[in-house]
Amino acid sequence: MKGRGIRMRKIRKGVCIIVLWGMIFTGCASSGGGKSVPSNAMGILWGKDYEKSYWPENEMASLIPEPEFDLGRVEWESEYGFAVSVAEIHEGEFNKYAAACYQKGFNINYQKGSAFFCADNKEGYHLILKTGENDIMYVRMDSPWRCGNDWNVREIHN
Repeated sequence: MKGRGIRMRKIRKGVCIIVLWGMIFTGCASSGGGKSVPSNAMGILWGKDYEKSYWPENEMASLIPEPEFDLGRVEWESEYGFAVSVAEIHEGEFNKYAAACYQKGFNINYQKGSAFFCADNKEGYHLILKTGENDIMYVRMDSPWRCGNDWNVREIHN
C-alpha cells in the first residue's frame, strides 16, 4: 500500500509537469489594443495584448482569489476549465498568490517550486500556477470532469 502511494505521487508529479509544458505550447497570441509583453526565453509570444479587466466570469474562477494585478488576459475559457496570463508579477507576489490559493483549499496533492504551484481541492479541481521570464504568471484550472475524462488522471490515480 505504501509503495502504491509513492508510485501515485510520482505519476501525479509527472502529469503536473506535462500539463505545465502543455500550458507553454497553447495558443496565446491575438490582435487588438493593450499592453504588449515581450516573448519568453523560448520565443513564444505570450498573450500579446493585456487588458485591465481580464478575470473569467465563471463559477470555476471564483474558487481561487482574483489576482490583484492590473493587467492580464484570458487565454481560453470553457465549461471544463480556463487559462489566464497575468502581467507584471514578481516572485514575491507569485508566492503570495500561491499561498492564497492554498488557503482557499487548493492544498491536496500540492507541489510547489520557485516558479510553479500545482494542487487539487477537495472537489477535484486541479490548479496550476506558473511564472517565468518577463514577470508573467500563468493560471490554469481544470474541472474534475476534464481531469477524469480527457486526461485520464483520475483513472491513473485510482
